Amino acid sequence: MCCVYAVPKAASASPLAFTKSEVTLPMTFGFQKSSRIRHRRDFQETMDRGVKAVCPHVVLFGRRRAVSDEAPVGPRLGLVVSRKVGESVVRNRVKRRLRESFRVLR
Repeated sequence: MCCVYAVPKAASASPLAFTKSEVTLPMTFGFQKSSRIRHRRDFQETMDRGVKAVCPHVVLFGRRRAVSDEAPVGPRLGLVVSRKVGESVVRNRVKRRLRESFRVLR
């Protein structure tokens, strides 16, 4: 995967003169499937056996991952947003923002 960046034409050229250049960079900005909690049993296990932290606007559940050679390393995120938050547009916006925060802070 590559991105298109604006690159200055030359050092002696005007600072506003740019050309489009394709630069190949590793795209690690995504939220990979290995970083998600996707299955009901994983959510249920986290809620049943994990630690619960209650704040005024959010309830967090967490637990340590089981150590195995097959499982990828690092934290995973699974989101459940109640209808009390709002209609689907609002709930999806909340989930997007939380996923982005998790991705950036990971």
